[in-house]
Amino acid sequence: MMDQQIAELTRAIQALTAKAAQHAVPQLWGVIEIAEWMRLSASTVSQRVVCQPDFPPPCQPTATDGSKRWFAPEVVEWTRTHRSRMPVARRRKTG
Repeated sequence: MMDQQIAELTRAIQALTAKAAQHAVPQLWGVIEIAEWMRLSASTVSQRVVCQPDFPPPCQPTATDGSKRWFAPEVVEWTRTHRSRMPVARRRKTG
């Protein structure tokens, strides 16, 4: 009996998680967040990435400082399809 209840709860949680994911608001990234994700400097992202003509268009939310923001899923998808044209990521300093 307990295993059946756990299975039912697991299915209910999965259904709720899937429903919540459908209504999730995409995260917005600025140049700094894009740079951190790409492991590039912010200046490289500004000068060599977001200025590319086919990079996703920015939005400028009014509730922030007015700087440009991009939808994170669009940036991720664009990066995946343009790997060959990306600047080389900086190396992390060790020790």
